[in-house]
Amino acid sequence: MGFIIFGLLALAAGAFLLYGHKSRRASMTEYQGTVIGVREKMQKKGYLLVKAYCPVVKYDNGKREVTADHHSYDQLLGNFREGDLVTIFADPRLPKTFYFPEENGRACYEAVAAFIAGGALIALGIVFEILIG
Repeated sequence: MGFIIFGLLALAAGAFLLYGHKSRRASMTEYQGTVIGVREKMQKKGYLLVKAYCPVVKYDNGKREVTADHHSYDQLLGNFREGDLVTIFADPRLPKTFYFPEENGRACYEAVAAFIAGGALIALGIVFEILIG
């Protein structure tokens, strides 16, 4: 029974994460910005160290000029150069982070993981209930 309860909790957490993800994406506004720099850091991927990048963009949100970081570091974001003009999406409530337009439809991987874990726990709970009970 414990597996089923934890599975239901994981499903609820997944639903909560998915709701937050969708509401954040729905409130995003498109802006034009200028890349003012690219932050770099080394990340461990398995046994390798790889360089990951985080573009920093300056844009005007209608009220003031904002300096924002990309929402995460990524290996593929190193091709931006200072002075590049870019289109970004930013939530007016959280103007210090942004997404690029091609990222706007991406899935919420945390929610997907929670749904998978919840389903697996429920299935395990049902199997144990059948075998034991």
